[in-house]
Amino acid sequence: MRELRQLSPHFHEKEFVYRTPEGELIAPSMDISFVQVLENLRQYLSLRLDTTVEGGYNGGWRSAAHEQGGGRKSQHCSGLAADLYSPSLDLQSLYRKVREFNDLDLGTFKGVGVYPQNNFLHLDTRRGEPVSWVRCDGEYFYL
Repeated sequence: MRELRQLSPHFHEKEFVYRTPEGELIAPSMDISFVQVLENLRQYLSLRLDTTVEGGYNGGWRSAAHEQGGGRKSQHCSGLAADLYSPSLDLQSLYRKVREFNDLDLGTFKGVGVYPQNNFLHLDTRRGEPVSWVRCDGEYFYL
């Protein structure tokens, strides 16, 4: 794996490294404009955001060959998404803060998914229309 680098003041590539089911580590290919919006959110919140979510899996970049949620169309495969949680905020409060952030001129997360059973938010900067959803008991409910 190539040497990893700092992407922004609060995010390093190591936070987005993908571990295949076989245990191989793959260096991420994160879109720098996405990381900048993520950094803006981090500064707006003044709170730590983690990309390693429940179960210990990395909520950042994933290869299309190993993506399970959105398949090959997943924003994770384009480096435009991350699954995050904050040790300082409950999920509902974090969701509200992201919605507030989206109303400011600091960047916009067009994809916002809430995963209450796993205690994380999916955030992405997809092209096209904004979409929000909740996943509960394996089903998606669009807001």
